[in-house]
Amino acid sequence: PAFGLASVTGICPSLATADAYATAAVAMGTDAPIWVSSLDGYESYALDSAGHLWQSEGFAAYRVA
Repeated sequence: PAFGLASVTGICPSLATADAYATAAVAMGTDAPIWVSSLDGYESYALDSAGHLWQSEGFAAYRVA
């Protein structure tokens, strides 16, 4: 079972790729931010099991206030 991350939201040109990367990130747990940062064209937003939020550098461009 996956531990560490409660949720990951991903954004990229392909819905299937975004889903696959987000699923893989959840399975990786707290190591996911390092891996996600290495993916070109993929932005993500994650919530860990303690309630801490993390987002990739480019994710803010997609947030709606």
